[in-house]
Amino acid sequence: METRPTNRRTVPNDGMRLLTSFFILCGAAAGVSSNQVVVPDKVNAVLGKNITLGCRILVEPNLSLTQVSWERRLPSGPITLAVFNPEYGTSYAPEYGKRISFVSPSIRDATIIIEGVGFADIGSYTCKVATFPLGNTQASTFVNVSVEPKVYVSAGPAALLDGGDEALVATCIAERGRPAAEVFWEAELYGRSEKQTQEEVNGTTTVRINYMWKPQSYAQGKMLTCVVRHPTLQTEFRIRYKLNVQFAPNISIQGIDKIWYVGQTNVRITCTAKANPPAHDYKWIRLDGAMPEGVKISNNSLSFTRPLERNDSAIYRCEVTNDIDRSTHNVNFWVQVSLPLSPLTLQPFFNHLFLVQVIKLTSKYTTHSQSLLAGSSHYIPLLLLRFQAVIFPCIPVFVRFVLHFFIKHFSSTCCPCLSAFESNAPAAPLLPHDSNTQLLQTSQQQLASGGTEHLLSSL
Repeated sequence: METRPTNRRTVPNDGMRLLTSFFILCGAAAGVSSNQVVVPDKVNAVLGKNITLGCRILVEPNLSLTQVSWERRLPSGPITLAVFNPEYGTSYAPEYGKRISFVSPSIRDATIIIEGVGFADIGSYTCKVATFPLGNTQASTFVNVSVEPKVYVSAGPAALLDGGDEALVATCIAERGRPAAEVFWEAELYGRSEKQTQEEVNGTTTVRINYMWKPQSYAQGKMLTCVVRHPTLQTEFRIRYKLNVQFAPNISIQGIDKIWYVGQTNVRITCTAKANPPAHDYKWIRLDGAMPEGVKISNNSLSFTRPLERNDSAIYRCEVTNDIDRSTHNVNFWVQVSLPLSPLTLQPFFNHLFLVQVIKLTSKYTTHSQSLLAGSSHYIPLLLLRFQAVIFPCIPVFVRFVLHFFIKHFSSTCCPCLSAFESNAPAAPLLPHDSNTQLLQTSQQQLASGGTEHLLSSL
C-alpha cells in the first residue's frame, strides 16, 4: 500500500479510545505474533532535547494494516498519544499538542518524535498495531530522561603556601546530572580526594570531588585534571587546573665555583632566586662591615672593578625578598695570596722541567759521542724538543713528573757510559745551535721568574 499525504487532526482522548477499540474489534482475536512490532527495549533521552521512539511493522502479504497507535501507561490509566490510519490519517492527544508527531507514517513504520523531553515524559510507551483479519499486536519500550551535568572546577578557599598544612586545592563539580556523574581527579601528586554527593529536588544529583594536598614548592605550575563521565557525554569531559603554590625566594649563586687570589680581575658574583610571587628586592651586604672601595652592586650582581686584594676576604650575604618572606644566602669569599698549585697551574712548570732535563741529557750525549753520531747530534735535541712540544702536553701531569725523573737518572741507571762521561769529561756547551741555546736560556728565565729554580737544583 502506498503512503499518501495525511492531514494532522487532533481528537478528544475519549474519541481516540473508541476509534482504537473499533478497529481492534474489526480484526480476528487470534493468530497474531508479537514479533510483528519491533521497538527498542529502552530509550535514553536528554532533558530538553527531542527523542525518537521507533516502531517497525512487519505485515505479511495476506494481512492489511488497519491502524497503528502509541499509548502511554500512567498511574491514572493508559492514554493514547497518537494514531495513524491509512485511510483517515493521523491524530494526536491534545495534552501533547505539537510536541508529538509521526516521522513518516506508513504500513511499515510508525516512528514518532517527542520534542522538549522533560521529567514528566519518563515511563513506558506501547506501539499497537491492528491488522485485518488477524487482529492486533503490540510492543513496549521504556523512556528514561538523563540530564547532562554542568561541569566546572572551583579553586580552594585559601592560597597554597609552601610547607603549610594539608589544604583544599580545588573542587571538581558535576552539577545536577541524571544519573549521577562519575567524577575523579588525575594528578601526579601525593594528594587525596574527598567525594560529596547531593540529591536535588528534581531528581538530579550533584557530585563534588575535593582534592586535598600538602603544598610544596616543587609542584608550582604542575597540572591537575578533572575528569567527568556521563551517559549524555559522547566522550569524557576533562578540565585542566594549574597549581599556584606560593613560596619564599629560593636563592642560588653563580660565580662561586672559582678560586679567588690576589690580583685577580673581572670577579663577579650573581644572586638569582626562584620565587612565587616573583622577587622584588635584591640586596648585597658584607657581614663584617661596609663594602670596600672598588665594589659595584648592580641589581642582583656584586662586581669588583679592580684587582682583588687580600682584605677583600669576607662573608658576603645576598638578601632576596618577595611578598611571602625574605631569604638569605652567605658566600664565603676567601682571597688567597697567590694562585694555588693545581694540575693546570703546574703544567707550565713541568713542561719547562722536562725541557731542561732533555737538553742536559742530549748535550752530554752529543759532547761525548761525536764519533758515533757524527752529523746527527744537531738534530737529536730538536727531535726531543718536538716531542716535548707536540706529544708531551697530551701526557698527564703525574706521568710527566715520572718521565722527568726517568730522564734525569737515565745516565746513571741505564747507560753507565754516559754517567762516566758526565763525571770525567770537561764541561761542554749545552747545544751546538744558538737558537736552541736561546730556547734553554728563555726556559731558565721563565723558571726563575716563576719561583721554581730552587726545585730544579734540588732534583
